Amino acid sequence: MKKYSIAIIESWLRSQQSPSEPILEVLEIRFRADAAQTFKPALGAIDDLQHLEQLHRAAVSVNNVADFRRALESNDVEGFLERRKRAMPQYLEAYPRAKTKTS
Repeated sequence: MKKYSIAIIESWLRSQQSPSEPILEVLEIRFRADAAQTFKPALGAIDDLQHLEQLHRAAVSVNNVADFRRALESNDVEGFLERRKRAMPQYLEAYPRAKTKTS
């Protein structure tokens, strides 16, 4: 997935659009356009492609806008995502209704 995300960002760079556009697009699709636009200035200031790739992964995997904001503000996006992933089984045990229902 890492190569795929970087390929998307590099594609945006070649088309002379902001490398943060794929992240904003994911946020718009998953949440709301106005919520995604609040991140545009902060994302536009990032020029490290690896950091943008990590934020793209966060945009795809977080549950809400607040979680993405925490990932963006984190100095360690990968660590943030890993801690969130480890906490998920504990959340599902505490809130069994959150588990996906199977018929």
